[in-house]
Amino acid sequence: MRPPLDPRASEPGGARRGWDAIDGPGARPAPPPVLAGSAGTPAWLGWLQVGMSSMLAVLFVVTLVRSREQNQELQRVRQRLKALESSRSIDRSAAQDEQLRAVVQRLQTIEEQQAQRLQIAERERLRIEQQLLDLNNRPRIARTAPPPDASEESTPAAPPPRLSPSPRFQRGAPPIGTGVMPLRPPPELR
Repeated sequence: MRPPLDPRASEPGGARRGWDAIDGPGARPAPPPVLAGSAGTPAWLGWLQVGMSSMLAVLFVVTLVRSREQNQELQRVRQRLKALESSRSIDRSAAQDEQLRAVVQRLQTIEEQQAQRLQIAERERLRIEQQLLDLNNRPRIARTAPPPDASEESTPAAPPPRLSPSPRFQRGAPPIGTGVMPLRPPPELR
């Protein structure tokens, strides 16, 4: 252990007692490095530079840590966004699947109705074909019947009797009680 410093060692003109006296002339700690061109700068300026440099280093580390945190947060937000988009696309695809099922069901219903109509039309066609076959295979009674008498065909039928117009509606006479003259055809048609 070192003895306490002698207060007289710091007195001006006093003997060099103190650390130099005990440890020798080279035992003092070295002063901070002096920058080139700064021979007349105070000692605290070097310490200020060291402090500023260390503060900048700490600020750089803090900024780096925060940027990494922000990057991780951004990655989490992107993953959430992708999850939302995928869930929305799943919802859309589910809705589209539902619409597709509805369309398929409608088409199946229409197809079934068309099949029923075709079956009905086929049955009707077969029934008409059977009727045609039945008509073609029947004995031809109408063709074998004797022709009608020629005397009946040569006598013309009597024309239907003409009705005489009533005196009330005679040509050119105005209707009774109306006071209006009837329309007459032009003279060329009379």
